[in-house]
Formats: sequence, structure tokens, C-alpha cells
Amino acid sequence: MREHVTNVQPTGRGNRPGFRVITLAAIVIVVAGGLGALGAYLLTGHGNGNGHGISAGHGISSQPPVQVPRDCTPSAILVNPCRPWFGAAANGNPGASDSRVAQFDYLEKLVGRRLDIFRDYHSPPGSNRLGDLPLNRDELRIARRPGTYVDVNWKPAPTFALADGRNRTVNRQYIAMWRNVESRFRAAGVTNVIWVMDYQAPQNGLYDCLVPLLWPGNNLVDWVVYDTYSRNPHATWDNTVGRFYHVLSSDSTPSVNFKSKPWGLGEFGTCSNPSAAAASNFYLQAKSAFDANTYPRLKMYLAYASTGGPEAGPGCLSNYNQNGQPNAAKQANFNEFAEAVLARR
Repeated sequence: MREHVTNVQPTGRGNRPGFRVITLAAIVIVVAGGLGALGAYLLTGHGNGNGHGISAGHGISSQPPVQVPRDCTPSAILVNPCRPWFGAAANGNPGASDSRVAQFDYLEKLVGRRLDIFRDYHSPPGSNRLGDLPLNRDELRIARRPGTYVDVNWKPAPTFALADGRNRTVNRQYIAMWRNVESRFRAAGVTNVIWVMDYQAPQNGLYDCLVPLLWPGNNLVDWVVYDTYSRNPHATWDNTVGRFYHVLSSDSTPSVNFKSKPWGLGEFGTCSNPSAAAASNFYLQAKSAFDANTYPRLKMYLAYASTGGPEAGPGCLSNYNQNGQPNAAKQANFNEFAEAVLARR
């Protein structure tokens, strides 16, 4: 496994599961993809932390209103105290050119607001050329934009996604890999690192029993994120995002302490859903959940609004259905959800 290590001093899974190396405002983050599918992510940018914070929910809830602090500076492990982060992978929308920057700009135009995080992918063959590492020209351009971070998935080799968690020996190798990478960072003198576990969370619960088995250790993880999608007419925010949220809650123990970490969505969207109505309602349900603070541990939402990657297609886009037809209602509901998160102060 090749690694890119950035050693800087701090200044103040789904479609693409992976192993990520991320820098945020001079802080390096490493994210290891759950269930053994490995790649690498680099996140960097000039976010200033203004107006960033907490909360999520659905429907009528007994949760108390969210108390937003005056100071919205992100914490040492990049938790926004004022609201969750909201970002997206954007690619393949016919309304813009093929440029990643143009695609992201177009999504922001559709939403009517700037997003916090630009998500991109480097997957072989041909995408890990020396000139593309750690960031390509488009990613560097976005990273220089104030208030925006860049999250890049770097998958070193096409055969890297071999460990799916079903083999006990591979499970142990996966945990050993994680510990080895952390030890190498420490040996290199890197102290400003945040470690994030990214689980695959399909609606059918295929990998649920493996979730605690792949845990590297409480002292080796800072964040827990997961990737989940609305892929069929019966998929809702509650039985996809909420379902795995409750898995993490019920699996949390003193030795596998998910509840001691902030949580987030590494990828979410409506890919492969043949029902335009269900796909549209997915984002309305997300907004209702956020408003009701039903899932308060979620501190980051990264939408997958891209036609690239396995099991993708036009249905992943925020303004199209699975058949490639425009879906204005879906975009309107996506916008309502994004607005609810981004506008919180």
C-alpha cells in the first residue's frame, strides 16, 4: 500500500469505500474504509469554521431544541459545534461541463448555497499518476476557496478491495493494517492526525454482524462514518441512515465504543432507485429528521451526486431520476435538506 503522509503543524464506503488521508486546515486525517475495502482520501482546504455545527432528526421528536454555541470554531478532531458539515461528490450532470469544478459549481447553483466539502475520487487505472497525487488541478483550485474543504478518495490499486470482513483471518489482518499505519505515522513524527472508521451500511444489513469485528480499537479511532443509499421503492431515511445509526448504537460497548465518537455519513444518495417518488421523498425525510434532531450524533453529511462508480447512474444525481429524466421535486427536496443544515447558526 502506498501512502501519502503530510506532516504539518496545526494552525488553529457505498460506492467508493476507501482508506483516506485527509488534511483539513493544516490537520491531517486518516480514514480507513470499513469491511476491508481500501483506498486513500486526502482532504484539504481553507475552511474557517464559521457557522459550522451539530444536529439531525426526523418527524416529531422529544429531543430538546439544539442549543447553538456562539463560537463555531471546529474542535481539535474537526467536530463543528454549530451544525454538521454538508458536502457532496458531483459528477456527470448534463447541466455542466465534465470539469469537476464545473460540476461542483453547478450543484451549488442548484442548491443556492456554497457547500462545505468537495468530494472527489482517484481510482486506478490512470487516475493515480504522479501529477495527480496528492491532489489534481481541480482539487487544488477548490481547496484554495475560502470556507471549502476537499475530500479525495485515493484507491492505490484495483485489487485493493479484497477484504469484505467475512474471513476471520482477513479481519485480523485488517485491524493489524490499521494499527501498522497508525504506528508508521507516529514513527514519522506526525501528531496532528484524526482517524475515522468508514463502514458500508446497505439497507439489508449484510455486514451488520461484522461491524464490531473490524473495530481497530477505541484509542485508534476519532470519528465513525458510514455509507448508505436509497436504492429501492421501500428505502427511507429511517430504514437506511437511521437503521445503521441504531446498529452502531446497539453495538456500542465499553470495548467497542462507537458512542464515544462523532458520527457522519461518508456517502448517501438515491442511486439505483427505480421509484422517482421514493428518491424524491428520501431528501424530504432527511430534512424532517434533521429538523427533529432524531439522529443527533451525525456531524457530517456527504451526498453522492455523481454518475461515476459501481451501482451509480443518473439516479444518483440530485435533479434526475434513474431513467435520466429531470426530477424537479427531488432537487427541491434536496435543496430543503441542504438549506436546513447549512443555514443553522
